[in-house]
Amino acid sequence: MSFNEIINYEVVTGNSIWRFAAMLGIIIICLAVAKIAQFFIIGYASKVAQKKHKGTLSIFLHSLGKPITIVGFAVASMFCRLALIFDNPDTPDISEGIRQSINVGWMNITKCLWILALTYFLYKLVDVLEHFMFKLTKRTKTKFDDMLIPVLRKSLKVLITAVAVLWIAENIFAAEKIQAILLSAGVGGIAIALAAKDTIANLFGSLTIFADRPFHVDELVQINGHTGIIEEVGFRSTKIRQLNGHQVVIPNNTVANADIENIGRRPFIRRTTSITVTYDTGHEKVQLAVDTIKDILAKVPDVNAL
Repeated sequence: MSFNEIINYEVVTGNSIWRFAAMLGIIIICLAVAKIAQFFIIGYASKVAQKKHKGTLSIFLHSLGKPITIVGFAVASMFCRLALIFDNPDTPDISEGIRQSINVGWMNITKCLWILALTYFLYKLVDVLEHFMFKLTKRTKTKFDDMLIPVLRKSLKVLITAVAVLWIAENIFAAEKIQAILLSAGVGGIAIALAAKDTIANLFGSLTIFADRPFHVDELVQINGHTGIIEEVGFRSTKIRQLNGHQVVIPNNTVANADIENIGRRPFIRRTTSITVTYDTGHEKVQLAVDTIKDILAKVPDVNAL
């Protein structure tokens, strides 16, 4: 068998071996180009981060470089489809190539890859937005915005993921099926809500914390016997770094119903000191010692005169 006969051998009706070999070449080229582009973009982002620390540009470049591999798969899938011959819809009774249903499924997979790449990019872009917002909050005096930014970051990521899942599902299934799935999910939502009642309670607890603002990030508090610095307030829990270095995670439902002692908002600190004197000191010397201590404390501006 000659070389021309081998490469023109039809594996599937209308599709010779050389077409599948071209598909393999397209996949290798697209993935190689994607990896090279990713290497240069992330490498440049690392150099920018070393020169200007971790800035907005370096985080953006990292966000741009991460989904490039998925983009390579999407481009490869798009061009590989062009290398094959599918059924002619005008002559459905004659098999001229791969079935048209496979062509439609292939196109849907390609769309899903593009959606995944876009979703991954937007997902990482939220980190850029978070970094930019943190730079803005440094100019404000309140700590409430510092506590709100992590919650907004998580909310945006959940929203992007939910939209992407629905978008991909719409490409895989028909729109009518998606509506049926959502309706059935609504019927089962009661059972899910009962099973996740603690999670829902914690969610409402977080809303109560943000509305009432009993504490801010970096404030020293005491909650249920735990004394430490507030590190983060999320949807489910509040993280406290204790004075011994241990991290305590308390559900927001517990925090919302607990007695909170905000030590960080105290106007002053009361300090009690015992000064001992001998029994033979005498009244005059004791009074002199008291007056001397009062004079010393009066010269310290941070000492409350009360």
